[in-house]
Amino acid sequence: MTAAQVHSEDLLVLARSRFNDLTFAETALMQFAPTGWLASCSPSGGWDDPANEPSLADKWGPEREIRADLIRWLCINPTARDRVDPKGIQIFGARIVGNLDLSYATIPFRLAFLRCQLAGDAEFRSSSAEELDFRGSSIRSLGADRLNVKGGVFFRDGFRAQGEVRLVGARIASNLECNNSTFSHPGHTCLNVEAARVAGSVLLCNGFRSEGEVRLIGTEIGDNLSCDGGSFVNPSAMALHGDRAKIAGYVFLRNGASVAGEVNLQSAEIGGNLECDKGIFNNPKSVAFRASGASIRGSVFMRNGFSADGQVDFLGAEIGRSLECDGGKFRNNPREGGSSGGTALRADRVRVAGYVFFRNGFNAEGGVDLLNAVIGSDLDCRRGTFKNLTQKNVEDSGIALFADGASVQGSVMLSDGFVAHGDVRLHGGQIQGQLNCTEGAFDGTLNVQATTIKEALVWRDIVQPELASLDLINARAGALVDDIQSWPASGKLRLEGFVFDRFTSVRTPRSSRDRINWLRRQKEFARQPYCQVAMILRDEGDDVGAREVLFEMERLRRQKEDHGILNRMWTQIMRATVGYGYYPHRSLFGLAALMILCMSLFWGGYVNGSVVPVEKEAYDQFTQSGHLPSQYERFHASVYAVESSFPLVKLGQVDRWQADPGPLRPTHAPRAGALGWILSARFLRWFHWVQICLGWFLTTMFLAAVAGLVRKD
Repeated sequence: MTAAQVHSEDLLVLARSRFNDLTFAETALMQFAPTGWLASCSPSGGWDDPANEPSLADKWGPEREIRADLIRWLCINPTARDRVDPKGIQIFGARIVGNLDLSYATIPFRLAFLRCQLAGDAEFRSSSAEELDFRGSSIRSLGADRLNVKGGVFFRDGFRAQGEVRLVGARIASNLECNNSTFSHPGHTCLNVEAARVAGSVLLCNGFRSEGEVRLIGTEIGDNLSCDGGSFVNPSAMALHGDRAKIAGYVFLRNGASVAGEVNLQSAEIGGNLECDKGIFNNPKSVAFRASGASIRGSVFMRNGFSADGQVDFLGAEIGRSLECDGGKFRNNPREGGSSGGTALRADRVRVAGYVFFRNGFNAEGGVDLLNAVIGSDLDCRRGTFKNLTQKNVEDSGIALFADGASVQGSVMLSDGFVAHGDVRLHGGQIQGQLNCTEGAFDGTLNVQATTIKEALVWRDIVQPELASLDLINARAGALVDDIQSWPASGKLRLEGFVFDRFTSVRTPRSSRDRINWLRRQKEFARQPYCQVAMILRDEGDDVGAREVLFEMERLRRQKEDHGILNRMWTQIMRATVGYGYYPHRSLFGLAALMILCMSLFWGGYVNGSVVPVEKEAYDQFTQSGHLPSQYERFHASVYAVESSFPLVKLGQVDRWQADPGPLRPTHAPRAGALGWILSARFLRWFHWVQICLGWFLTTMFLAAVAGLVRKD
């Protein structure tokens, strides 16, 4: 007889002396415990036999029952415990009756309950064991606070719990495996691993289902937290609570993982990626996924079938690589009086070392919030849709993408099929690359106030530009790239304080006429944008275009500021004479016209006898005979016109000739009619006075305009 057989006989004798009338299952346990073999309590069939389903254990006969006290006796009675093989106690297909209390026990072997039903409560508080295996079993509840297990803990392969399973403060040297299991305690905590330390992975995947809260608050996991394909149900409450958890590896909530309630990873530390591709998260009246303050050394993936109904929160989180949401669906529509409605993805102050991708089918119903975010590479929203229309009396509505104060080390791509229903705000941001809006659609305002764009602002090929408004107040860009077809409608453009260094791209309109048309679309008139465009045109060698822009600026300024008839009259004079100072040659044209008119009138007056010598002797001879003394300077109408029009020019004609101051004489009577009146001495005398005044005025205006332009240059 082998030693195992001897131990079996001894153990059976000890058990019968301690417990009366052993059942078939209890006898089998006494026989197989010393051998380390599986004690099968099922009369027939194997694992998949429906007759061994623990949920049907109430229909099993008494022969399959094992008293919980018997198992406790095997674990803590020194004589009995010494006869158990190091492989441990392994029971298949039994119904454990009574409460199994192994609290504070030191169990030097493995405990395995396979396809068993534990009809009472199980207690393992402050106990230690080599391994705990409940595969395929059903229990009412399990209390194992401060449990210390040298191996793994297995609640998988059809395991079911109808109350709370507690592993608070437990120490597990390998994995905690809950694959294909059900934890049901609706409205309460169903699996509590708070403050536990699991050296391996925590597996809540591949058919795992919880009804109630799964609590991982402060839990330390040495490898991965895997929830792929798991189902977490605790509507309108905490479904998976991992606040302050420390996970050295990855967190997987992928491939059909489904959550009804909130996932909370607030302030968690994750050593690898947080991957939620094809995960479904529903908590429509509150937060569906919370990772505020989390530290994630890898990337965050919420792509390709990811869906969240309720707010996704990364407030103040740190992401060591990228945030990728390509193809993800985020929904948290604004609701009147709602606590979190209106923001689908909240990532205020998030720090992402790499890229942020909202591309390729990304869809947000509710705002995306990147207030004061720091992004180490591109913010790429190509082919993404952002929707958050303004709703009356609803807080947080109306802003589709909110990134005020964001710092982006790469480019911001709102292009190639980007769609925003609601405002896009980049107020006060820093963009080291481009802000590219090519082929974007903006049903609202793109607000780039006070933002610095190191490279180019690209605004071209805009879809339905009549719906878009563009606010560039106090923004700065290295270059401007746009096209006429994409310009916002009149009143939807704000440019005051916008500074850029140059126009780029051959498609960018550069003519003064086009740029004036662009500037006229401003919601409110401002001088600075005109000066900015004029400076760029001048730098490109288009001085004429720059002057036209500045002229238009002055025209609009005076139109806005002039009040009263005198001011408006003076404005018209300034415009006609010197072009508000930008066209001083207009005064020369005025002087030339004045000289031609003067020359024509005074020549006609001379011929008609209305223009006479100034000196008395010459005057008398000229008026009596029509001839001048031989030594007297002859009348030259052109010289007289020049000298009369330019007061600073003295050529002698004005000093020697004048309109006749005396009475009309029959010998030199003027012609009758209007022409005679125009050529009369009286009219010419009045005209000469007006000419002198106009000459002074036009000359002064010319000199003042020239001096003013010199100062501007």
